Amino acid sequence: MKFSHIDALMRGDAFTILEVNGASSEATHIWDRETRLGEIFTTLLKQYRILYAIGAEQKKRGHKPPSLRALLRAWRQEKQLIQHYPETD
Repeated sequence: MKFSHIDALMRGDAFTILEVNGASSEATHIWDRETRLGEIFTTLLKQYRILYAIGAEQKKRGHKPPSLRALLRAWRQEKQLIQHYPETD
């Protein structure tokens, strides 16, 4: 999300949604050229720790991870969908 001013955002004015991502997306600030490499790795590792904790909790609750076959099927479907996405700069 990008916004001009926090007050405008709070009113629901003057903001743009840049991307809608899932759990594997990165925080956008890590792509800022002024972000230090250490901060980038710290941010990514924190995200991965959170994802691992969510997965561990889901496993405790009895949820099973997808099979390799299911993952490959999902990957192929995503690959086909990508062909229909608009080009980005």
